[in-house]
Amino acid sequence: MKCEVKMSVLRKKVFMVIMFLIPLFYHYAEEQAANSVCFRWAFVYKDETGEIQSIDHNKYINNLTSGNRLKIYLEPVRNAYIYLILYDSRNDLFILFPDMKREFFADYQTGKEYYVPEKNIWLYLKNDGGMEVFHLIVSRTRCEGLEQAITDYLDLLEKESVTEKMMNMAKQSVLEAIRDLKKRNSVFQGPDERPLSIAGDYRGDKTIRQFIDRIEVESFYAKTFRVAH
Repeated sequence: MKCEVKMSVLRKKVFMVIMFLIPLFYHYAEEQAANSVCFRWAFVYKDETGEIQSIDHNKYINNLTSGNRLKIYLEPVRNAYIYLILYDSRNDLFILFPDMKREFFADYQTGKEYYVPEKNIWLYLKNDGGMEVFHLIVSRTRCEGLEQAITDYLDLLEKESVTEKMMNMAKQSVLEAIRDLKKRNSVFQGPDERPLSIAGDYRGDKTIRQFIDRIEVESFYAKTFRVAH
């Protein structure tokens, strides 16, 4: 009898502890969600027939055809500073996002839909062939080292007399800043994150609706896409 009473008291204590912990758990989960990085995006191309398809996120290299056209959709949802950089087949570097004319994120808005390129313009794969490398970086905080490397590179472009060696060093500094970010933040991007389709509540261009993914990670996301043509 005494044993049954003790067990009953123990069960009540365990129940009370669980009921106390549940609100704490939900509060912690909500806090983690509020601090996480969240964004929506799509990387699509228009093939020879004019049909729009998605770049395969899981392929190391996407093999397309010269003449195909590319477009990227970006939407920061929460705590997401997005950088998109192209290192093309001619070893030229292009800052595709954010718009450098607006001093990085001076006109950056959460929930706003951005297209690269804007409006009805598409990136065009030229007939000379090669490898186009796109670097997508998304961070909860601004990447100051990367921004400085980009600024230094763009400053050189504005100068009248610059050697090829100086330009190559500036390009490599940007690429090295990307590699350093990925290395230092690899712990925050686990291998288990999965894109979540949000086709039902997408408000923008219907032609790419089916290809938009929603990504949510702790504080950092990086992806490199290689497009051969």
